[in-house]
Amino acid sequence: MFAIGVGRVDMSTLKQMASEPEDDHVDYVESYSVIEKLTKKFQEAFCVSDLCATGDHDCEQVCISKPGSYKCACKDGFTLMEDGRSCSACSASATDVVFLIDGSKSVRPENFELVKKWINLIVEKLDVAENKAHVGLVQYSSSVRQEFPLGRHNSKKDLKDAVKKMAYMERGTMTGQALNYILDNSFTPNQGARPGVSKVAIVFTDGRSQDYIGDAAKKAKELGYKMYAVGVGNAVEDELREIASEPIAEHYFYTADFKTMNQIAKKLHVNICEEENPCECESIVKFQKKPGDSARIDEDTLLQLLQVAKTCPFPEIRERASELLKTAQDHGVEIPQPLASGPSAFIPTEEILEQGGDQPVLMEAFLSLGRVDHVTMVMALHPSYVSCFLRTQHALLQVDGPLPCHWRHYIVIMASARHHCSYLVHLHRCWFLQAGGDEAWLQGLHCAPPKLRRLSPVNKLLAHRPWLLSREHIQELVSPGAEDRWSLAELIQAVVLLSYSHSLSSFVWGCGVNPEPDHMAGHAFQPPSPSTRVSHSPMGEDAAGRQGCSDAVTEVEILMKRMQLLQEQEEEFSQEEMVTRFEKERRECLLVMPSERPRTPPDSVSRFVEDADYGYQDFAPRGEQAPPTMRAQDYSWEDHGFSLMNRLYPDMGQLLDEKFQVVSGLTYHTMAMHRGVDTFMLRKAVWNYIHCVYGIRHDDYDYGDVNQLLERSLKVYIKTVACYPEKTTRRMYCSFWRQFRHSEKVHVNLLLLEARMQAALLYALRAIGRYMT
Repeated sequence: MFAIGVGRVDMSTLKQMASEPEDDHVDYVESYSVIEKLTKKFQEAFCVSDLCATGDHDCEQVCISKPGSYKCACKDGFTLMEDGRSCSACSASATDVVFLIDGSKSVRPENFELVKKWINLIVEKLDVAENKAHVGLVQYSSSVRQEFPLGRHNSKKDLKDAVKKMAYMERGTMTGQALNYILDNSFTPNQGARPGVSKVAIVFTDGRSQDYIGDAAKKAKELGYKMYAVGVGNAVEDELREIASEPIAEHYFYTADFKTMNQIAKKLHVNICEEENPCECESIVKFQKKPGDSARIDEDTLLQLLQVAKTCPFPEIRERASELLKTAQDHGVEIPQPLASGPSAFIPTEEILEQGGDQPVLMEAFLSLGRVDHVTMVMALHPSYVSCFLRTQHALLQVDGPLPCHWRHYIVIMASARHHCSYLVHLHRCWFLQAGGDEAWLQGLHCAPPKLRRLSPVNKLLAHRPWLLSREHIQELVSPGAEDRWSLAELIQAVVLLSYSHSLSSFVWGCGVNPEPDHMAGHAFQPPSPSTRVSHSPMGEDAAGRQGCSDAVTEVEILMKRMQLLQEQEEEFSQEEMVTRFEKERRECLLVMPSERPRTPPDSVSRFVEDADYGYQDFAPRGEQAPPTMRAQDYSWEDHGFSLMNRLYPDMGQLLDEKFQVVSGLTYHTMAMHRGVDTFMLRKAVWNYIHCVYGIRHDDYDYGDVNQLLERSLKVYIKTVACYPEKTTRRMYCSFWRQFRHSEKVHVNLLLLEARMQAALLYALRAIGRYMT
């Protein structure tokens, strides 16, 4: 048993299906369009020099051999092989094939035309004749309609013409009813089915069935029918697996996009031999030439290979990608330059690969998605954190919930656009379309459904001034009788998505995350001008050379001394003094380093933003009206937010709590060149300062520690990344903690991401709680 995974698959499931040793029987590719990568392996596993000699056939046969070729014929007289051709198994002499096609409204007319072309691609592979393959076609939605029965058309031309004439039904998805129909009708003699002939059903669907499929699927397999299940877009994996015959890996197919269905048609063979010799190809990647033309290959594939060759955390995969690129160049292929080099504009790729590479979590991400995205690679400098981050992200974006998947990705686009984060906008544009989203929505926020547009005020406040979010904002969205009303379950998921996106945008900007190679629409950051270029050395040295290094070492020693003094300090301050110190930090107006050039987001991002001039606003100076402080003792995550989240969105509450705890407790007991250091005070100062700029006060914390432990350049960086991340520059990143490792600076960004997300959620949950009471 060979188990092959495509796209987002569960590796443990593949391993359960595969024979021992698992390493030899489990394979993965990132999409159907590149499944040909596995060709060579299966050539070696399946192809033999003399099939007749081995008798490796499914049917009784006689073999006629002659030098260089052979002919294989079944004893009933039907010729299966011609001279000079070979395949690993004989096809059956006669087969009844019924297509069961989903014609529900969600397919949409333009995609239904693609489905018809896909059917005809499979028909082209069949040996259609009176005594060979017969084909029937059934369409279903809320009802079932037979387009034509088995045996009515006995030529490929007639079959294809009949398929092209099939009219689109629309309406619902009653897959269970349709399965019962083919059992009771399509495979019966009065509908053209032939006794003693193998029965094959190809079931196609693009979504969840509205009725029960279990009994019909089970009965079909008990009757010996070979059931193929093909899903596209929002098709449910469990339902497809329930329909598919054993072994499921050979009878179950999925693709995210109707436009890539043809790849399934090429792989789905219903007891037929391929038209070309499957053993003839010696190369995994084919480069085809037209007369006089240079070799051609898909540019997206080249960009992905370039990215893998540069940044994949696994050396053997990097080497293989480099070999493929060299092969392409040898065949005259022009290799494009990637949009960006490496996962980060701030952190050397070599350091990311050295410190974060070859982690099990990266292997898991690579095997499930076919790639390791740049955010994950940077986060993987801290493996314990990235594990829980990926679990939370998966649950938020993919696990069943009140909001459809394509709505979730659109909400991420809306939220990321507020911080001009092209990286997340373009990433989730792709995922939005893969989840079946309407491409028209991507023309701008004005093209989205009114219900989504009504989320804009909450999006704006959570991104920039979450302390202004009130019960009235919640009431406006969920109040009974309101047009396009949000349920509380939908709203809480939307609020988590918004907070997740705003905070992750901060991380992307704060770590200088480069665009993925297939994000063709633009960078996620503004490339620094030559005048601002700073060395990527771990110590952040500039032209000052040794003097800069010496100053940086001195800064570390001063910080260590301050930490020691604060730990030994026994002086206690009054509550009034503690409040005064907090107010001093809260009211401090830190200037943000000016950008070298104006940051204007591209149209592909700005089109999703309403009220673009609305942004973070410093708390009012003394004597003016200031936003009210949220006291952690009055409303905290541990005592209030978590319990409400657990009530409204249970699994997510647990995942978020785990993530907050992991990042707060994350330590390696190191600081720059020092070992065995207790960094608790430093981590707490970063966390509480972020909460401070969002107006959250911890009564038991002395905010004087913030001034002692966080140098001005670090405070400027933290406030910029937290409050207006689109203004972050490489100079800011390099100007603080110059002697610290990049992984320690990424640690600051992880604290920033989670502290910001928790702060926004606290304000949102407080407003929801007030509405509920």
